[in-house]
Amino acid sequence: IGEAPLERDKNYERGLKLKIKSLMLEDNFNFIGKVINKDLSRYYQSHDLFIHLSKTGSLDKTLLEAMSCGMNVLSSNDAARRFLPSELIFDENNTQELADKIEKTSRENFREQLREYVVKNHHLPALLDKIGGIINGATFRDNKILVSGYTYVDGGTLKTFDYYPGVINFLLPKSWPLKGGKSTYLAPKKANVYRTKAFFTHSNYPIVGGLFKGFMPVFPLELIRQKPDVVFSASELNLLTTFYQGIFAK
Repeated sequence: IGEAPLERDKNYERGLKLKIKSLMLEDNFNFIGKVINKDLSRYYQSHDLFIHLSKTGSLDKTLLEAMSCGMNVLSSNDAARRFLPSELIFDENNTQELADKIEKTSRENFREQLREYVVKNHHLPALLDKIGGIINGATFRDNKILVSGYTYVDGGTLKTFDYYPGVINFLLPKSWPLKGGKSTYLAPKKANVYRTKAFFTHSNYPIVGGLFKGFMPVFPLELIRQKPDVVFSASELNLLTTFYQGIFAK
């Protein structure tokens, strides 16, 4: 499941398909393509094992999604070593180890244990407790919060925060194109929304790829103007845009 967004990814996909064909294993593989998030659970729940090879430098949400849907998982991600049993960790360069562990997990069931970990450590109440601890026990309404990132340029998503009792402001792109420019979100005009020019609106740029996606140069100026107590950067962890915001926020 998934879509290859960059040309190098498409080349990798073509190479995989050619290798599968050369080994006459077409009946064992199904390339479904892009599936929207709300439809993913039925794919997770109808399969037995999720093999995770992602190297993002941080915990990957797809691994947690699979665990929460009751799948056995195997992972070579360094971040997964902190919480997965050793029986479910493998060296990405050791194909024999992976094969042995696939066979072993077919006889053992870690599903209940894995789902319990996600429920305990990654559900919303636990997140709120962690955030509350970070701001030293102060109530949310006592803190002025700035949310920055293209994620909330959708007015419908922004309505989530209409019920927040404290001071919360947003720094958002004036507009955000979707699906290659076929449609565009316009940031809502609200008293607590500051709209500005954002650069790098997709992930297919030469050399830099998507590293600067959603870059808003005025971010440090808004920090000076608003003087927030808490900054929430709603960008992907591995972007230089997020790093830029984190440096100035700190």
